[in-house]
Amino acid sequence: MALTEGVYVEAHEKINEVFQEIGVLLVELVNSRMKQKTWKSAYIDQRFPTEGGPSGLSKCRVVLPNNKLVSDIYNPRGYDSLMLKAFEIRTTEFQAKDWWYGFLLTVYPDRRCEVKFFYSPDYISEFDMDT
Repeated sequence: MALTEGVYVEAHEKINEVFQEIGVLLVELVNSRMKQKTWKSAYIDQRFPTEGGPSGLSKCRVVLPNNKLVSDIYNPRGYDSLMLKAFEIRTTEFQAKDWWYGFLLTVYPDRRCEVKFFYSPDYISEFDMDT
């Protein structure tokens, strides 16, 4: 996982560390929930409002090899405090024009972790709990 390097190199490193921690928690959660079942990937889709604090919408899903979704899984224990830490880094160490309003964190059984950031303030309005 890597963010675009530039002015915020130190802040990017901090954010990357937080998301790596979230990724580890998510892999551990999925492995414990899925038992011996094979899974293709899992993700957390988190969206923030344009104003106010870090409250927002999130969902956690597991993608099976046949691309069906397991939706009865919730964010891993410890996620909220790490997400708040990421939100704080975003808010205090980046200029407002560079803020992201959501992210899609995807993990794989081999523990790879990828993060895609969404910079549109309208991202929260496109949230679909069913997917």
